[in-house]
Amino acid sequence: GAASYLTRTRPRAMAMPQTSLVALKPVVTGLDNPWGLAFLPDGTALLTERTGTLRRVDVKAAALSNPISGVPVVDSDGQGGLLGIAIDPDFTTNRLVYMSFAEPGDEGNCTAVFRARLSDDAAALENGTVIFRQNRRAKSGHHFGSRLVFGRDGHLFVTTGERNVLREQAQ
Repeated sequence: GAASYLTRTRPRAMAMPQTSLVALKPVVTGLDNPWGLAFLPDGTALLTERTGTLRRVDVKAAALSNPISGVPVVDSDGQGGLLGIAIDPDFTTNRLVYMSFAEPGDEGNCTAVFRARLSDDAAALENGTVIFRQNRRAKSGHHFGSRLVFGRDGHLFVTTGERNVLREQAQ
């Protein structure tokens, strides 16, 4: 059972050497609820702020770009906003970026995924379109979920929350 598992594994966890500790050092400051991070081939990163802003971070120079234009309108109420981000496996040729977000609407909000091309100067998203949205909207600011990951086969996997509606039936 669980107690037996914890008893067996706990001594190993406690014996972790001190050399495995990591020192944390801020790269940039002044962010508004940073959420998702995806590294570009040039070593910079795209960072989503839950309130609806996308920025580029130059890690080596510790520099933060102005907001990147072309981001979809988000519902940043509660746990909603601009959430996960992923770079297309063929980014070097197509410059495609995928972001999940809480999409507002008249009948409530939902988790959606937006795809757009990052401009050559990385200042704007171009030709953006929603490629996925939950088919059930809710008037709630909770449990959007949303992480984006590309599989080795190139398929995009999207997680969504149960939206705090019928959560006892989730999974």
